[in-house]
Amino acid sequence: YWSWQAAPGAALPPQAAELVSVDPVVRLVPGRAGTFDVTLHNPRTLPLETTLDIRSAGEADVTIEPTRESVRIEPGASRTVTLTLNAKP
Repeated sequence: YWSWQAAPGAALPPQAAELVSVDPVVRLVPGRAGTFDVTLHNPRTLPLETTLDIRSAGEADVTIEPTRESVRIEPGASRTVTLTLNAKP
């Protein structure tokens, strides 16, 4: 799931759900690296600077790289960040 956190004193944008898109299905084979893309969209008329902070939760022993990525997105543009997942066998 996605969790949004705004900087202190800032409000989350009303269109927050439209800012991120991902493949809804990620295939992960224990012992092998897998990748998936997170695409961030900027529908605003101003540049958007944000930090993508990734965490794994649950019972599976999964690591994700990178765990943190600072991103600048120009107005009306999108930026894709490729994440690598590793599940221990």
